[in-house]
Amino acid sequence: MKRLLLVDEAVGFSELFAVALRDGLDAAVDVVAGPDAAGAVAAAARPHVAVVDDRFPAFDCSCIDALVAIRERSPETKLVVLSRGDAAIVPAVRDAWELLPVVAVLSRTRTVEDLVDALRTVTEGGEGIVDAPFRAVLPEGRPSWRSVERFRLLVQHLGHAKLWSALLDPSVDIAYQAVAAQCGLAVNTIKNYRAQLLPELSVHGLDDPSLREMQAFAHRCRVLLRPWVDARLDQSGEPAAST
Repeated sequence: MKRLLLVDEAVGFSELFAVALRDGLDAAVDVVAGPDAAGAVAAAARPHVAVVDDRFPAFDCSCIDALVAIRERSPETKLVVLSRGDAAIVPAVRDAWELLPVVAVLSRTRTVEDLVDALRTVTEGGEGIVDAPFRAVLPEGRPSWRSVERFRLLVQHLGHAKLWSALLDPSVDIAYQAVAAQCGLAVNTIKNYRAQLLPELSVHGLDDPSLREMQAFAHRCRVLLRPWVDARLDQSGEPAAST
């Protein structure tokens, strides 16, 4: 019997969807509401497929946190993103598609019956399924120059770690003076660090980004960036990045 994992804060929808999947695919289905629970269930149940909502407001994160938690604990699980497709969440869905082995991005505008059919295709080996609303914003193939491992190049030294740590801290005002004060550095030093990072930021689709754009990127990809930041700070004895 196939086993699926649904990760969605919308409990009413996910419970109804789980019933449809159990009936339509003759599958065992686990339902959880957030990234931490998703990782724990993935480790215990080893699901064939995990269907992850695009955002988790209660946990102040996107699908990326849940996808990474599942991937780390059950690498063989096929990853599917279920998205509304609105403009605010597209960057996170694109990051997930480009950086992680996501096999399908499905639209919540599908009927439950259509979603069951799409997941039947996934359980039978289908990959690269992108629903129409996302085809214009997701590349057909994943860019070879972008990877999870390359995030280390965004934290090349302690100064970069301090900059990212400030951007990851929601209490810090995103202005050069405030970020510099948080880092204990001069404003011009912060500007120089940003300039040093521009080539690597362009790899992630950020061309000449503002500090606010860097903050948004850091927040949605924090689960991939923060380990490198914390490692640099730990080496120096500095406090770890906060969220």
